[in-house]
Amino acid sequence: MFSGTDSSSPELSLCSPYEPWTQGRGPTEELGLALLECAAHVETGPMEKATRCLARATGLAAAAAAGDGPQKRLAEAMVDCLARRLLRPVQAITDALIDPSVYLDRRSVRAARRGFFELSPFPKVAFVVGNRAIVEAVDNESLVHVVGMSGPFTQPCQWIQLLHELRRRPEGPPRVVRLTVVHDDGELLAKMAEVLSDEAEELDMEFQFHGVVGQLEDLDFSNLRDVLEIKSGEALVVSCTLQLHRLLAADDDAMYSSRSAHLNQMASIAQLQQMAVSSCPPSTGGGGSVQYKDDDDDPYRSPATPLTFVSPPASTPHLQMPAALANFLSAVRALSPKIVVVAEQDADHNGVSFRKRFCEALHHYAAVFDSLDDAAAATTSAASHLWSPDERAQVERVVVGEEIKGVLLRDGAHRRERHDRLRQWAARMEMAGFTGVPLSYAAIRKGNDMVRRCGLRRCENRECGGCLLLCWSSRPLYSISAWRPAASGGAGSGSERSDPHTDPPCRVGRSAAAAAMSASLHRPALASLLQIEAGGCGVLGVFAPGPRLPCRGYHPCRSSSILGSASLTPRRRHISPSGLRIRDVLVELQVVHIVDLSCSAAHPWQWLKLLDDFHGRPGGAPELYLTVLHDDNDFLAEMQSLLSKKAESLEVSFRFISVIGRLETLDFSNLRSTFQIKFGVAVAISCALQMHRLLLVDDNLSSTSIAQLQKMANFTQPKQMASSVCSPASTLNYLQTPSPRTPKLLARLLSAIRALKPNIMVIMEQDADHNALLFRDRFNEVLNYYAALFDCFHAVAAANPGRTDERLRVERMILREEIKNILVCEGVHRHERHERLDQWAMHMEESGFHNVQLSFSAIREGKENLLSFGLKNCQNKEDRGCLLLSWGSTNLYSISRSAAAAAERARVERVLLGEEIRGVVACEGAERTERHERARQWAARMEAAGMESVGLSYSGAMEARKLLQSCGWVGPYEVRHDAGGHGFFFCWHKRPLYAVTAWRPAASRRGHTRS
Repeated sequence: MFSGTDSSSPELSLCSPYEPWTQGRGPTEELGLALLECAAHVETGPMEKATRCLARATGLAAAAAAGDGPQKRLAEAMVDCLARRLLRPVQAITDALIDPSVYLDRRSVRAARRGFFELSPFPKVAFVVGNRAIVEAVDNESLVHVVGMSGPFTQPCQWIQLLHELRRRPEGPPRVVRLTVVHDDGELLAKMAEVLSDEAEELDMEFQFHGVVGQLEDLDFSNLRDVLEIKSGEALVVSCTLQLHRLLAADDDAMYSSRSAHLNQMASIAQLQQMAVSSCPPSTGGGGSVQYKDDDDDPYRSPATPLTFVSPPASTPHLQMPAALANFLSAVRALSPKIVVVAEQDADHNGVSFRKRFCEALHHYAAVFDSLDDAAAATTSAASHLWSPDERAQVERVVVGEEIKGVLLRDGAHRRERHDRLRQWAARMEMAGFTGVPLSYAAIRKGNDMVRRCGLRRCENRECGGCLLLCWSSRPLYSISAWRPAASGGAGSGSERSDPHTDPPCRVGRSAAAAAMSASLHRPALASLLQIEAGGCGVLGVFAPGPRLPCRGYHPCRSSSILGSASLTPRRRHISPSGLRIRDVLVELQVVHIVDLSCSAAHPWQWLKLLDDFHGRPGGAPELYLTVLHDDNDFLAEMQSLLSKKAESLEVSFRFISVIGRLETLDFSNLRSTFQIKFGVAVAISCALQMHRLLLVDDNLSSTSIAQLQKMANFTQPKQMASSVCSPASTLNYLQTPSPRTPKLLARLLSAIRALKPNIMVIMEQDADHNALLFRDRFNEVLNYYAALFDCFHAVAAANPGRTDERLRVERMILREEIKNILVCEGVHRHERHERLDQWAMHMEESGFHNVQLSFSAIREGKENLLSFGLKNCQNKEDRGCLLLSWGSTNLYSISRSAAAAAERARVERVLLGEEIRGVVACEGAERTERHERARQWAARMEAAGMESVGLSYSGAMEARKLLQSCGWVGPYEVRHDAGGHGFFFCWHKRPLYAVTAWRPAASRRGHTRS
């Protein structure tokens, strides 16, 4: 961002700034604001203002920097785009100014792209990381087919490097390597075929090259196998660099037409503004007043907060999947590739608003120009290549400059440069039936080595959920990710303190803010948040930033924070009883395999304690296997070293198996192989604070018309809602979001786990209702839940003053990220979907598991652990054989254990008993055939029908009892013989369930009439 661009500028709030450009002074101070002001007038008019602003920006750009700095060059490119944008009404002139084929010849374009690859570090990093991922995907494959769909960004050096990598495989090179490249330059394809064939011949590798002349968007997706000449039996990999965004082109006007929801917002906005002003009295003593203005160009100002502007409702939905992209991904998925490597610009250039795109492009390309300038200086000083200003300018004009024009000058289906963030690409790939493949440590290391070789201090790589972000001065510019077809068929399978948040002004403010945010009414939401901050509500410091932030993907906390907080939070100490429960179930078993699915919540302390418990077992320790799932390879290595040393000191046979990944990215169709579980061993599953991540669904699809009516009904009476919140004894009486059934992703995991036939599965989850559809429901629940959790952490740190810094780190890296994900993200991006114990019990029962009550010893050890903290507000509650960890009266976490229910039991309950119950309760008259009666009533009926009783011997009842015992039915199940010898009863807890009697016709007693 340019220096002097005030953070209070409305336009600057639309994008994330490029920080290194905020530190200068001098002639460039006003340039950023001038450019953004001009962009606003170009979008909305009038033409006179736009022309004056453009003239002013042109003059400032000419004096922007001494010499020929990157700020000045970018400013000139942006001014050029604004001038061309003003000429859009003259269609013929516009086309001539935008189309590069009019003023750029193919040879100069080819030279500029080659110069961009040599100058910029980012494509080189993308190529080495992608090649490493490809080599790992085709391990041990003899027939390899690589399809390069990078279009104009294709470089022969990438494929030369890939050939060398394949040649160095331990098992030797593949028998045949085929390469198909899609490019619109036939001459370039011919030269590439010649160069690569010569290289393969020197390496003594059989190589075949196939060129496809054309662009990605022009391919026949319905016949992709024939177009790319895919043969059966080949290990197929696809590489796509900086091209996939071209398939996002769509008719923006048709896709973003006005909807009835906008009318509802306009009808409600006046009432909600009045509610926010009248319900929350202004704070005294340091609080500022909120000023409302109707002009969109004026910010809301408040001395109580550094945030002084909230943009009007965004015009871009969170996610779109155009038909072209959907068809392409479907066609690629049908080819069953081993891996698909995707490299894309990481920027928000896909919006409808020109002003927002301009702001984002200004900062994104400021970092790009800065990186090219530093790279040119570094290579020149290293004497590797003397980059003249003309050569660098050619790269900036032909490659980067044309990209900027594609972002800013075209609209609708003609706008191909539609860059998006990594989280949005991830959502699209999952919707299309792909699952993420985390980049390996070796691939990331190669990328880091390439960055170091470039010698650019501000260039860095950042790992993000198994993907890689290529950054300049901490600003992401490009992303690299790897994917493969998902196993499922369909897409989308892709010390006590008072609580300040209970003060009436704060409660009104937070409820008004939640209601407004739920309706996307940003102004009243901001007003409520400003009143909350002015009132000094401490716990709201975590929540207030939530609605202000743009929707960001949730990044799991680093393992180091969890390792450092092992003894800070009581929930960590409760992982130990889960180990005790596992030990209780696996008593006397000789071979035990434990699978830890806790991922980022995993901790070696739990398994160190279990090793001690097994070592002290009367029958001796079993042969122990431990599989741990985690996305951090370094963490797994440290954990393996620690546990192996402990097992060796205890002389326990122990083997550690590490699985790199996350729970939601596992291949559920092959869990036994993934976890290396042998047949015939006892299996135990432990999963702490991860199962809720599988509850993710597309809320937009789940939202029915009834839910929309609920929203409208809630917002028609905002004043009544506000007054009800002000009452200390009242609660919000609005309709709750109905609990969904078990989502497909969770059902698939539980089905796969059930197929492993585990002896026990221990689950620990947050006990909260954070999976509601409406934002307001989640906000109210989050506020109260995390208020108790923050109080708990504060009390623990107060008892251990040396752990204050650790508490702050845990709150910032774990709790705040959880809160942001619950409140800021929606749809498939909202992973933190915590539910109550009752709902988890329902999910488990629907998936064929039954609850196994926790033993007395496990509950006792949990209580002893809590007592060791010395916190009287921290307590355990037993609930139907499960354990609830609470702070005060608020339940925070639940611990339960389950075992796979027999399929026969589930079928009997569903088919036999369920039908019996329906026959008793739901039917009447002649249709009610289930009419059970007592034994004495049946005796009367049999006698009335001319039958007489045949006594059953006591030995018969004993035989029945032995049969029950042989089936394992002991305890409360018993057989009771009738004292009169007429029959016997099957009982449960002494309650007769079934009666067995014998009868014969009374006519056998000739001449006798029964009285």
